[in-house]
Amino acid sequence: MHNQRPSATALLIAKSQLLLRTEAVSAVRADYYRAFVEAVEGKPWYSNLATRYWHHFIERISIPGIYLHYALRKLCIEQTAKEFLEGAQVEQVIVIAGGFDPLSVMLSQQYASTAFFELDHPATQEAKRLALTKLGALITSL
Repeated sequence: MHNQRPSATALLIAKSQLLLRTEAVSAVRADYYRAFVEAVEGKPWYSNLATRYWHHFIERISIPGIYLHYALRKLCIEQTAKEFLEGAQVEQVIVIAGGFDPLSVMLSQQYASTAFFELDHPATQEAKRLALTKLGALITSL
């Protein structure tokens, strides 16, 4: 991973979630992913036929079903985090290497009394910070 470029893995996962057409990726989550991808690429990102074909081809030749796996894993993590936040007196949550996952932003809006922190690669964090600033959703602990 280069110090000046965001994580290629984080970018791939964000794009895969935009391409995945299922209830596993909510519209809110997709809006964040799109903003993160656009912050990295510096231009609007659209899913055209060539893009969809390329990403599905890559998935097929690597690990079939991995995009759905990413989405379901993210839903499981979100559900587990919400259970802890609702069932215990949690004062802070620290997300390590979350890439472009918007979970901490989404949860910080639902659980205002909890402090959320993210630790990740500096270039990935900078792209995420830029996108969140444009969206007006920057949390102070990012």
